Amino acid sequence: MAGTFSELKQQGLAKAACFTKAASSGVALSPSDLEAVNGFALSPLSAESIYSRKVLLAHNAVDRDRERFQEALLDDFAASLPGKSFLWAHNRRDYTPYGLWFKAETEAITRERFVELTGEDPRLPEGTSTVKVLWAWFYVVKNGNGPLIENVEAGILRHFSIGFDAKDLVPVRGKFDEVLFWEYLGPGEALEGSLVWLGAQNGATAQKAYKDKLINDHSNHNDYSGTKENTMKDFLKKLGAALGKTFSDSVDTAVTEIQTMITEKGAEIDRLTKRNGELSADAELGKKYKGKLTDDFTRLKGVLGEREDTPEAATSMKRYAEGMPVDFLETEIKHLEKRVTEKHPDGQVKTSDEDKRTGGENDNPLIPKAEK
Repeated sequence: MAGTFSELKQQGLAKAACFTKAASSGVALSPSDLEAVNGFALSPLSAESIYSRKVLLAHNAVDRDRERFQEALLDDFAASLPGKSFLWAHNRRDYTPYGLWFKAETEAITRERFVELTGEDPRLPEGTSTVKVLWAWFYVVKNGNGPLIENVEAGILRHFSIGFDAKDLVPVRGKFDEVLFWEYLGPGEALEGSLVWLGAQNGATAQKAYKDKLINDHSNHNDYSGTKENTMKDFLKKLGAALGKTFSDSVDTAVTEIQTMITEKGAEIDRLTKRNGELSADAELGKKYKGKLTDDFTRLKGVLGEREDTPEAATSMKRYAEGMPVDFLETEIKHLEKRVTEKHPDGQVKTSDEDKRTGGENDNPLIPKAEK
């Protein structure tokens, strides 16, 4: 890319990238992908009516123009690209968009994986060991875009480039003050992504069919190693990281380790289930005990004349008692019982006319029963 920084900004700061998959029917959309697409569509679209493709749109290696993207800037691109236009050769005036970018994310991959994907060795700055790539997904409607889709699938239209804005472009110098390369700094914004004949970013080539198939088989995972062995190893690493475990690279050994872990987790679940049953039983007993305390508190308050002698007043007092802590209720009941004893030393306690008349189920338990 020639020209000053301001001139490049006017040109859209184009950088080339490439398709990373070339399956015969595009990328299979997951339900969440289709939901993302329909978040932009004004009328609902079905998965069958659209064509989608995944693109390696940018990375942090030094490119053909001796320029690179700062890692944080790639994250800005991933956040700002969805909803932007898919164009031809960054032409923002003479052509309407082919489609729309609906999803983007960054991923750190090894140098070996980048070579496996693109066939080119990335030129990483000194001290950088991983390649950070920007993956992006676009969609077009199938109706009316047959030639475009056919040429993409044929690998003829294969190179892509990102149009962007960045805060600055600064030189990175060596020990003799020579300019090693130039670096774009964030914050920045992805403005669009275009089909181009060839761009600045190395790795702008479509993948071979056999690699594409392997990658497509794992399209729902962030794994683009191109080999089943590496895919399984990365899967085990990710699974171990999620579970706080470390699994062997050997599949057979890892299976045994996972089975052992499942057995241990099963035993732990059984123990917790048993303990939960015990705690539930204890909770039920506690509930019954608390119920007895609230009943005693309500009754004793009635005996002392500290509540009206009506069912409504008794219910209200019981609700009040239910809000008290158990230890507080126990202490209160001891004081109330002491006061009842002092007030009625002979034990002859009557709380209502009905109790006086019937001596039935509602009579006070402190009143001695008449001998038969």
